[in-house]
Amino acid sequence: MNYSIQSIRIPSRWFDQPERKMNTFQKMGGYKGFYLYLQLYKFRLHNQENEHTFLTSISLLRKETGYTTEDVFGLLKKLKAAKVISIAGASRSEYLLDGKGEIKEDKILSITVCPGESFPIFNEFDKAEDFYIYISFRLLKGYEDKKLDEKHFALHCLVQRLQHNKNNVCYMAIETMSEILGIDKDTINRMIINLNRHQLMVSWRKKNEHRRGEGSYRYEHITFEDNGKYANKDKGLSQWNGWLFHYKDDMQIITNRANRKAERKSKQRNKNSPEKFNDDLSNLPDIC
Repeated sequence: MNYSIQSIRIPSRWFDQPERKMNTFQKMGGYKGFYLYLQLYKFRLHNQENEHTFLTSISLLRKETGYTTEDVFGLLKKLKAAKVISIAGASRSEYLLDGKGEIKEDKILSITVCPGESFPIFNEFDKAEDFYIYISFRLLKGYEDKKLDEKHFALHCLVQRLQHNKNNVCYMAIETMSEILGIDKDTINRMIINLNRHQLMVSWRKKNEHRRGEGSYRYEHITFEDNGKYANKDKGLSQWNGWLFHYKDDMQIITNRANRKAERKSKQRNKNSPEKFNDDLSNLPDIC
């Protein structure tokens, strides 16, 4: 099923670094709750007073996400508790259960995004990028077509939120990304390398000037944004070709480095074990 509109904007504070309390991303159920929220835009109703109004059911959302009925039910409750969405007539979750306590998976639900959690869809971008993250459903569909799961797109959104600074790069450490997204550090590392392989993110290593000693480096990241910023009419470059024009070599450098490390691990594993080395994503090396 296709998304009903090209793009939306979400508040950047959803991905704020938590201190004592959870941020909105974590309250809504992490990357799964966030992905379920985005799937609602396949069921958007047009010409409504609230532009972010949806008509769907748990069974339809289950089909689009691949989650279980129980997962969808639980994530809708979390989205509602986080005050991201409201469900008409469902002041309590019992509204979604029948007399036997079974989930009403086929019941039609009228869902709206709560005030303060969305931006006007068709207005010009009249706020600084610090206030929002731009979500391109065409780009999300591209992730899905490449079999990049919802964790990858959550990482994309976090990096996009953080690269809106004077240098237009994300400096955040892997440990902090892991804390915000609720995804372990090894998986974050593998996803960064994977996104570089798919040319959707560029990462490079730089000397960390704030730390002393040899071997002190940090990684910087930029994620591809489907908003036309890389297009160059003078050079006849589309936004995708403009992106590759600037960063293809850098993406290849980190990919080659990962391949060399994986090869060394393969040789070491073959030396220590008679089992055949399986070169899949689980064997990609750390980048930091």
